[in-house]
Amino acid sequence: MNMKSPCIAVPLKKAEEVKKALLDEGKLNKNLALEKEEEILYLPILSHEKENLILGYEVLERDFQVLEKDIKNYKELVDIPEELRQFLPTSFDIVGKVAIIKVQDEIQGYVKQIGEAILSANKSVETVALDCGVKGEERVRGLKIVAGKESTETVHKEYGIELETDPSKVYFSPRLATEHFRIAQMVKDDEVVIDMFCGIGPFSILMAKHRKPDKIYAIDINSDAIGYLKRNIKRNKVSNIVPLLGDSKVLVPDLEGAHRIVMNLPHSAFEFLSFALLKIKNNGVIHYYEVLNHESIDDRLEEIKKMANKDGITIILLGQREVHTYSPESSLYCLDLRVEKDERDI
Repeated sequence: MNMKSPCIAVPLKKAEEVKKALLDEGKLNKNLALEKEEEILYLPILSHEKENLILGYEVLERDFQVLEKDIKNYKELVDIPEELRQFLPTSFDIVGKVAIIKVQDEIQGYVKQIGEAILSANKSVETVALDCGVKGEERVRGLKIVAGKESTETVHKEYGIELETDPSKVYFSPRLATEHFRIAQMVKDDEVVIDMFCGIGPFSILMAKHRKPDKIYAIDINSDAIGYLKRNIKRNKVSNIVPLLGDSKVLVPDLEGAHRIVMNLPHSAFEFLSFALLKIKNNGVIHYYEVLNHESIDDRLEEIKKMANKDGITIILLGQREVHTYSPESSLYCLDLRVEKDERDI
């Protein structure tokens, strides 16, 4: 069955980026099949207002095939006492084909039933694992498989790249996909970049894939992360990434000066900031990530400025972004900081 729908026409090379943006804004009509003609992909949209432009594209109208409706909500399938349904997870992360769930104490005895229901409701998921918490300096998430295949190794796709990973060995968050791409889009030709806590390489791979940096130093203390990074460099056929295994506090001082530094270590980035300030070039940019209480952002920014001022460095806030919520009181924030130095470039 077909039906008419408002839509936008997007060049294929931009299709994944625009589709992700529509999903983030809740504007993609997921009940209709996408239509392709030559090098154009037509994306059906949910247009509740009379919008003439969406994401810079003219709103058109055309016929789309209606998709058969699957059961999307696993809650409709899970076998659990009615009085406990209020404790079921309302959302969960999906890394490639692995769904990662957190459950409250009240329903710990039903994790297998929950896992089986998620498998039934999500055809792309092959493994469901219980999140037992992130531990250690390598930021490894403890996982216990509760349903599906007995493996958590998978391939995750975002913005035109493929990332081999195992969330039981290396930390990776699919909720940062838009942020990975946002930073990559800022990279200019011939920049030197330092990715201080690279993990499997989502920031670095996207930069190399979509831009033309001179060199990206990608550092992580987790040997499994660097192993997957090397595999992802080959898988995505990118160059100019230099994988480095070790502690950024030890490795960064010996690197050349950088035009851009990414500091995605949300719970301890401040401890490493002095090393980033040491190596950032004049007018370079630091992308600083930290989980902060909502009322403490300004205080943290002042602390950063004071630390920098001791070395004759001025910090200019280019932007402040709430990436996603972490708890009712706090969120992961990104501060985009431009650095002005009194001394000559490193």
